[in-house]
Amino acid sequence: MGLSITLKPSPGTNFRLNFPNECVTAVICPNESETKEIMDAIAGSAPLKGGEIRFRDHQESMRNPDFIKHVGYVPRQPETIAFWTIERMAQFLATWYDSWNWDDFHLTLERFSIKAKHPIKSLSTGRLRLLWFAYATAYDPDILLLDSPTKDLDSILWGALRTELLRFMERPNKIAIITDRDFGEVQRLADIITFINDHKVLGSYEKDSLFDQWKTLWLDKQPPHNLPGMISTAQNDPTQIFTSSFQETKNALEKLDIDILSGSSMSLEEIYIYLRDERSSTHAG
Repeated sequence: MGLSITLKPSPGTNFRLNFPNECVTAVICPNESETKEIMDAIAGSAPLKGGEIRFRDHQESMRNPDFIKHVGYVPRQPETIAFWTIERMAQFLATWYDSWNWDDFHLTLERFSIKAKHPIKSLSTGRLRLLWFAYATAYDPDILLLDSPTKDLDSILWGALRTELLRFMERPNKIAIITDRDFGEVQRLADIITFINDHKVLGSYEKDSLFDQWKTLWLDKQPPHNLPGMISTAQNDPTQIFTSSFQETKNALEKLDIDILSGSSMSLEEIYIYLRDERSSTHAG
C-alpha cells in the first residue's frame, strides 16, 4: 500500500484516491480547484476540511512535520525570493530537511544545465520548474507531487524532466502524482491514469491496458445489449459500439457471426468525456 487520501468536499459525500508505490499516477480533472485541493492537502499547505490521508497503512496528519518531510512538491507557479541565488534558496530549504543531499542536488542542476550561482529571477519559466524539481527531490522524498509539470517546457526541457522523473522512480517505493489538463502529457508520463470530476472518481486505469482495451468498433449488424465487454452503443448508430475490453468483445462477436468492419482506439480525452457524461447521466437518472 502506498498513499491514499479520502476527501469530504460536502456533507454526505466523499471520494477516495489511491496512489500505489513505484507508480506515476496522473489525476485528470477539468476543474483546477479540485486538483489544487488534492495537491495542497497532501503537501500540507492547506488544511484538510474533511477526510483522511493514509500513508503505508498509517493515518497521517496533514500538518505533521514528519509526514510533510516525506513529500516533495513541484508547484505550477513556484514562489521565489527574487534577489536570491539558486544556491541561497537551496541553503534555506536544506535547513528544513535532515536528508538533504547536496551532491544529488548539484548533479541534478548540472543535468538541467542550471548554474547554482545564478539568481533565480534569471531563469525562464520552464527552467524555474526544473529548478523546483531539483529542490523537491534533493531530500529524497517518498512522495513527489507535480502540478502541470510540463507547462512552458520546450522539447529539450521536457525530455530532461522526463529523464529525471524516471531516475527518481528508480529509487525503491517512490510515489509520483501528476495533475494536468494536458491529455497528451499525461499519456507520456503516467503509469496509472485516474479520472475525477465534480469530486467523483470516474475510473482508474493502468495506461497500457487503457489504450489496449478502450475502442470504438463499427459492426456489420447490431449486437445484443449484453455483449461481453461492451459499455454502450452510439446514440445514432446501434452498430457503432464502445468497449472497455476489446478482446472479450471480439471473441463474443465471432461466436455470434458478427463482423468488425473497422475499429479505432479511443483517445484519452474521448475516454474521459465518455466517463464524465456517463456518470452525469447516471447521477441525473
